[in-house]
Amino acid sequence: MSRRRDITETPPQSPGPFGTPESLRPVFGPGSPLPSGGGNIRTQTSGASPLNMNSAQIHTEQLAGSQVGYSGGYQNAPPSAVGETYTTQKHIHINSKHINFRDNKADFEVGLITPIRNARRMCLRSFSTPNTGHNFVEGANHFRWVEIQRHGTTGAVLAKGFSISIPSGYFTGAQFASAFNAQVNALTNHPFNAEGAPILSLSYSSATYHLTFNARVPTTGAVQNKWIVLLRDDNQTDDFHRVGFEANQTLSYPSGAFRDGEGVLLTPEGDLQAYASAIANDASYVDPTERLQRMNTSGISIYGALESLIENRMGFYITTNLSINDVYETHRRLGKNLAEQTNILSWVINDTSRYSYLHYEPNNKQYHTLHQDSINSIKLAIRDEYGRILQESELRDFVLTLEFEVEETTPYSKDFLQRRYADAYTSAHPTRVR
Repeated sequence: MSRRRDITETPPQSPGPFGTPESLRPVFGPGSPLPSGGGNIRTQTSGASPLNMNSAQIHTEQLAGSQVGYSGGYQNAPPSAVGETYTTQKHIHINSKHINFRDNKADFEVGLITPIRNARRMCLRSFSTPNTGHNFVEGANHFRWVEIQRHGTTGAVLAKGFSISIPSGYFTGAQFASAFNAQVNALTNHPFNAEGAPILSLSYSSATYHLTFNARVPTTGAVQNKWIVLLRDDNQTDDFHRVGFEANQTLSYPSGAFRDGEGVLLTPEGDLQAYASAIANDASYVDPTERLQRMNTSGISIYGALESLIENRMGFYITTNLSINDVYETHRRLGKNLAEQTNILSWVINDTSRYSYLHYEPNNKQYHTLHQDSINSIKLAIRDEYGRILQESELRDFVLTLEFEVEETTPYSKDFLQRRYADAYTSAHPTRVR
């Protein structure tokens, strides 16, 4: 007696690159009966996105049972009546290797071939990348200072600003000090006039991880009355503060007038103007804050108050263009510390050593409420602790997963699906007449 064919049987097929082939996956729909006894219902969409958008794999998982808390499944029990709502999860897996070469992989947009509708919450589910990359790049590699001279005869005061840049690359503390010294020695227009230029250098202690800025005036030439102050620009991330010199050891000053690799005469402003005036009135002026240091032939040393931690990164900010408004970030505005709404999805903590893999997958998801009924594309950016978008050389390839909680409405009742299943079974198993 021949065995009757079971409509749930399908010819064997090898799984595709992402699991079971689409043709074998049961889905809800008028032509697809619900498998007996429930089970997982999974759909997956992948492919090239339209125009110049980057592609994304959208992975949706639903659970055809009454289980709760299943990863990628229902957040509440599935409904049994038409029109009832339930919550499912959708995941977008983004691999930086698929990002258009024209884009910076730390600042890109992904188009969704199938929009995500009725998303109510989202979070960064995971992020993985090698902990490598450059720690000095253009925009985060400049160091500036000002030298002030009081003429020994006339008493005239001049201020000169200097800026050097470290070549892009990865540097240990000792390598950074060596690169800094090489750039200082290559400065042009360093002397104010006929006298010799001050002798400046950085030294690094591998025992304490501190940098020390050393300065002295030469013993030859005219009598020199010179002072020096290290600078920081509160709107930039490339200054002495980054390598361990505290705010009270540096002077906040805008960097617009400086030119890399040469000295530029300045018209002092703000605190720098106050220093110039004090020096004009006192040839032996001593700054009570010790930010401004008077140089001599014996040499002075400014010891960095903090360790120079340039050899490893603190972490990354992942930001988005989606309309989340439940996150605040601190900023300095007009001398005040303020917190304002921002678009940060998550702060990815780097707690691994260099040349190892960073795998971030928090136990407690940081969900953000969404206010968009349909998501057709997503913009993401990866920023450093200063909020600056990373450059290509600072970030190796990465994989990240976004999770969305989506509100769905059931189109069929449980009774309807059971009747449809019974009708399909009867159609496929006709009764024989003996």
